Amino acid sequence: MAQLPANSWAPDFTATDINGESHHLYEYLDQGYTVIMDISAAWCNPCWQYHNSGALENLYNTYGPGTAENKVMVLFIEGQGSNTVDQINGTSNPSNACASSNPTIYYGGCTQGNWTTGTPYPIIDNAQIADAYAINYFPTIYKICPNRIVNEVGQLNTAQLWASVQECPVATTGLNAGLAFYTGDRIICDEVHATVTLQNMGSDDLTAATVELKEGGTVIGTQNWSGDLATYGTAEITFPAASVTDPADVTVEVTAAGDNNAADNVLDPGLIAATPAMANLTFSLTLDWYCSETTWKLFNSSNAVVHQGGPYNCGSNGGGVDANQTKTYNWTLPLDCYRMEIYDEYGDGMMSSIYNPPHPDGHYDLMDGGANHVFSGTGDFGERASGGINVNAPASVRENSLDNSLNIYPNPTTGNVFLNYDLAAGARVTTEVYNALGERVLASTSTVPAGIQVKQLDLGGLTNGVYFLNITADGLKASRTITLNK
Repeated sequence: MAQLPANSWAPDFTATDINGESHHLYEYLDQGYTVIMDISAAWCNPCWQYHNSGALENLYNTYGPGTAENKVMVLFIEGQGSNTVDQINGTSNPSNACASSNPTIYYGGCTQGNWTTGTPYPIIDNAQIADAYAINYFPTIYKICPNRIVNEVGQLNTAQLWASVQECPVATTGLNAGLAFYTGDRIICDEVHATVTLQNMGSDDLTAATVELKEGGTVIGTQNWSGDLATYGTAEITFPAASVTDPADVTVEVTAAGDNNAADNVLDPGLIAATPAMANLTFSLTLDWYCSETTWKLFNSSNAVVHQGGPYNCGSNGGGVDANQTKTYNWTLPLDCYRMEIYDEYGDGMMSSIYNPPHPDGHYDLMDGGANHVFSGTGDFGERASGGINVNAPASVRENSLDNSLNIYPNPTTGNVFLNYDLAAGARVTTEVYNALGERVLASTSTVPAGIQVKQLDLGGLTNGVYFLNITADGLKASRTITLNK
């Protein structure tokens, strides 16, 4: 699963620790505490190392409940569903459990030691909390500010944690209307559907506010809100569709009579203009070694999925028939505004070169019929890559010079076959051979210059029969039939 995005709204929970004490997250936040949450597992060695560093223990003892600062609460969450309290206490460690390759034995018995020793803050055995916070690995260290915004902070030392805590916005005395975050459209064609979260950042109840959507200094939408929000309470404000010329110049601003803090009144959502495109598009996705982590979706303006793909055929440790292969998709789309997203389940993008042993990284390229690259990038995108396409022109008619020039010889062949074709411009060329059952038996991808090309294929290792050749380059595709008769 994808980890919680930065600046997400923290899921609430009430849970009982291993000593029978109840803990309610929002109650701590309402008391003004910033909550540092360590989601770990008893068998996890990196978790154990960080736990024993004393960073969280010192933070709690110096800034936690009952101290002079009294601003931080620390919670340890045992996030492995099969783990037991005995593992937390360090009393359950069957022989060779931590060395076993059997997950049932390993997770069900291994422990790094007694996690309660020297731990002054609560320990909660509750994997549902780990699930709610969508962790990808142990340990995951989250900071939850009093205004309920959560961010991963990682394995910081005490001083770094305390500095991060002090960055949390805190409610001021009196009346203070603020804007917490933006949840509407981010990729814009010609109009924006804006939604923001209004938050009471003051000690007084907030009962009325005006929220304006602006492009530059011009108001393009206004919403008058009334209600009753206690401190840190929120309300969702949705604007009707508004025409936009320059999405990058759009801001949202809140005003309220008597507001004593203007610092949190303006929100820049960071809107991006969608790239103009012709209706016929070619999407080329070159996968990395860990391609089972990769999926993608194409959404229309109604947020409906019109095309999607993945996960691809790779093993849990990488490799497989789709590893480092290029997938090509051709679409002719109705005129509309589209959003494309590519996801990586692990959160490291399509990156294989950073691991040992290294493998080629992935990349993606969405090109329209005019050979315009409307959404392209490398695999270094983390959890998600997003792009917008404004399909505002009909499909172009482009001569398929690849298909017109492709010649294969000899055919029939006894093994070696030569491909001859002409490219108007340099491009990445993918060559694939399929048998009569539709199984891919040969594949290669390379970058070649413009001009006449000659490529040799060795089919000598295949059995006699009819094979199907596909070549794709620069959004063009050509297919031929090859007969192998050794």
